[in-house]
Amino acid sequence: MTVRSDRLAVVAARPCCSKRSCRSGRKARLEDHFRGKTLSVIIPTTPGGDRMANAAPFIKYFGRHIPGQPNVVPSFMPGAGGAVGMNYLQSIAPRDGLTIATPLAPVVVAQVTREKTVKYDVAKMNWIGAHPPISTQVLYVWHTVDAHTLDDLRRVARLRSARLVPPAPARSSRM
Repeated sequence: MTVRSDRLAVVAARPCCSKRSCRSGRKARLEDHFRGKTLSVIIPTTPGGDRMANAAPFIKYFGRHIPGQPNVVPSFMPGAGGAVGMNYLQSIAPRDGLTIATPLAPVVVAQVTREKTVKYDVAKMNWIGAHPPISTQVLYVWHTVDAHTLDDLRRVARLRSARLVPPAPARSSRM
């Protein structure tokens, strides 16, 4: 099966500005705003796993590309398929540009399907990077199943009167 590589999507409560896109006066204000501060990156899972593996390089280098070069730290907020972190980002986090998130892929679907845990509105967030978030999807098949591609798996499912069912809308797994 073909697996797409993971691209990190980041959501900010306020727009961020890179060194290239800032005008000199605005850049000076941004340098003053971010200098000596800590930027929190909400990771909607527990420490470890694929989300942290993808976010770690981003966290390590992102601060260097923001005027004032703030310190960047992870903030783990697992729960409700990522809704806990996204709800915090939109409803509680100060709107000062010092909190961003690496959302799980189902955050948009969870809102559209009206999951009870969703209190955020993705349309009101500023997206940096891939939108909607794109993530690696892995499918495990038991060795006795004669399937090597997704089409094979669909054929086997039809022959056995089975269905391929996606995970619940607001779920994402960990490594």
